[in-house]
Amino acid sequence: MAHARIGAVGLAADLYQGVTTSGASATTSLASASVMVAVSDQAQPRRRLVHLVNHDYTGGLVEQDGVVVSVPLPSAPSAVTLASPDMAQDMSVPFTYTGGSVSVTLPTLVAYDAIAIAY
Repeated sequence: MAHARIGAVGLAADLYQGVTTSGASATTSLASASVMVAVSDQAQPRRRLVHLVNHDYTGGLVEQDGVVVSVPLPSAPSAVTLASPDMAQDMSVPFTYTGGSVSVTLPTLVAYDAIAIAY
């Protein structure tokens, strides 16, 4: 699966094409007041999208390291990709799938991250 940088029109538009609000909810290792999380589903390509916005603004954005994100998924993922305007390029991230839930650890959350979970 080829990806363009999130800042490019291709992937940014792709993250919002054919998207519906998901009935699933994601959890993170952060306090709920410090991050906004939105989960949506895409039929084609078949994936679950998790958007995270850092809301920790103590004198400016406070970078969050090692953020764990978990979200239910009906089957094991084939790939998990992290996209962010804070990174030079999109990257594949390792994941675990146990008991119907996929978990990833984000290296860092500065302002905004999007996790695309293909399954």
